[in-house]
Amino acid sequence: MNKKCLVSVLLLMLPFFAGLCSGAIENPKLIKLPLGLGPQRLENTPVMYQGRPLLIENSRLSNEKHGNTAIDMYVVDLITSEIISRFGSTFAFNCAFVRGDELNVFATENTKSDWTGSIYRFWTTDLKIWEKELVIAKEKDKHFFNTSVCKGPDGYLMAYESNKPVQWCFHLARSNDLSHWEPIEELVFADRVEKSCLANPTLRYIEPYYYLVYGIHRSKGKAAALYQYHRDDSKYFTFIMRSKDLVRWGLSPTKYPMIEPEIEDGVNASDADLFEFMGNTYLFYGAGWQDARGTIRVKMYPGPMKECLASYFDDNTPAIKFDARNGKYIYPDQAEYKKIVSAETVEKPQKIVFIGDSISCGVGASSSKSRYTTVLTALLNVKEKKYKEVNLGVSGSTLVDQLWPMPNSSGYPHILAKALAEKPDIIVIQHGTNDNAVGASVGEFLWSYRQTVCTIKENLPQAKIVCMTICPSWGVFNSTREWLNLANIGIQEIAAFENTLLAHTNFKLHNRRELFPDGIHPNDEGHGIMAESVIEALQANDAKTKYKFDFICNGMGQRRICGYVFTSKAGDSVRDDGWICFRDFQKDGFTYISDYQIEITTPFKLYDKELVIKSISKDSAVGKLKGRCDKYRGCGVFFLPQTKNKEVAVKIDW
Repeated sequence: MNKKCLVSVLLLMLPFFAGLCSGAIENPKLIKLPLGLGPQRLENTPVMYQGRPLLIENSRLSNEKHGNTAIDMYVVDLITSEIISRFGSTFAFNCAFVRGDELNVFATENTKSDWTGSIYRFWTTDLKIWEKELVIAKEKDKHFFNTSVCKGPDGYLMAYESNKPVQWCFHLARSNDLSHWEPIEELVFADRVEKSCLANPTLRYIEPYYYLVYGIHRSKGKAAALYQYHRDDSKYFTFIMRSKDLVRWGLSPTKYPMIEPEIEDGVNASDADLFEFMGNTYLFYGAGWQDARGTIRVKMYPGPMKECLASYFDDNTPAIKFDARNGKYIYPDQAEYKKIVSAETVEKPQKIVFIGDSISCGVGASSSKSRYTTVLTALLNVKEKKYKEVNLGVSGSTLVDQLWPMPNSSGYPHILAKALAEKPDIIVIQHGTNDNAVGASVGEFLWSYRQTVCTIKENLPQAKIVCMTICPSWGVFNSTREWLNLANIGIQEIAAFENTLLAHTNFKLHNRRELFPDGIHPNDEGHGIMAESVIEALQANDAKTKYKFDFICNGMGQRRICGYVFTSKAGDSVRDDGWICFRDFQKDGFTYISDYQIEITTPFKLYDKELVIKSISKDSAVGKLKGRCDKYRGCGVFFLPQTKNKEVAVKIDW
């Protein structure tokens, strides 16, 4: 076989090898690939760029003193082993970071006269032309070495290795644009107490943790002695720790280090970096004797990077801590450790972020304490005070982008960006009145609404989302009942298909004109009812799905939601402003209130069965209702009578 294809074949076959591995052990199982990249290859970064797995390498050959003649960097295609690009002469200790179509490489300058110098950024969009700029300048007798860059919730973060104040250690710096970096002076990853080494950092952020993969020397410091090792003669290892705040870090409580050298690796398994490819995680590390003769080895975790990194940690097992502010390890038997653990276990208040318009701001309420957002938070805190209100309501705001907006008036994306930055546990969406007022169509509004929900889900997958139906309006905006009806049906459908909580605010306020003094904004009582509607949704904690949805609308006509067609029919004492209300509509049953006779066409195919509707309400007069099957449409069709404001529970017998 052509040697150039070796890496390609192994990477493509590894998912099949993964299925052969079994057995639960204390350390996650890593599969070692039978290959080596080298020699003279260290501090390399594997990345996915424009759909291609690449390795950003550097080569360093020793000279008589410091350096490192014949130094350069190059990009290698991991499928073909082809060198695609060569750049950065005299630079090494590189790392790579992909931003869209831009490949960024951060590397440290090497000189004969002064060992290593400043850190530079190289970038390209075509792998041919490279641009270059200084990002962190050398400081007196402090030298820089390995770097690593990731993107976190507060922008870009760089870890960069140094020989000061302890040899070896590393520092952190922040940036908003990859060009301008500000060191975080108060945080230094230097073991000032035991003088052990923390070297060659690799940084990743996977919410809610920053992960640091770094190298250590086994003979230095107590932390290394707390792990077990398979070989007595090995020296350099890779550890992993994680943190939510960059200050307090917890080391993995596994039996063995993250990576340790096997017999063919010599004494070294450090300078690690990793990437995800075809659903698996590949860890590249330096083997050999911790010098320029090193070879790159590769191990694989059969799963995504998020799962790989998390598998090294167990929240219930006591672990070593590292205090980056004071530069020292803290061990489980120390009082300082107990203080840190105690502080970490104190439950932080849950953030409830509200995005909305003037109603969320509290217009109509007698004071800010009476607005629904504050009332809601106060009611939730009656039993235990663990909720914090973050009100991002802006008067006049919309979910659609307005052509001539007031400052910050468009809810998507301006207000949404602020909401995401808060990292809420719960986010409540109250919008619609102004979208109608500025002339947005129902379709445009619902597109923006769904885009908002999807963006929240993508960025905050653990957050609960509460979709509120739009308040009724009798004001000067000419918000027609039909626009509100269609928009509210759409909000319910979005909740069903995007699996969110749903607050039926409109239904609770629909016949309460007296609660809206100006026809638009609710008074104190109205705000209280709005708060109750959200609390009901939160306490039920029952996310809607397309197989378990709500359908509430006003007036006669035909409505469609989640594949069902509801057609209201004229009956006795029909009110033009009457309501249809179905709760938890599922295949086998539902509850409903209706001022009309209702024809329901189901999406379920029932070619050979008859629908029988059985009431399970003791005081109901509905009785059994036989339906019919439309064999041509493949749908079941049945009729329900009006309930005259009584809620009726129904079971469907297929």
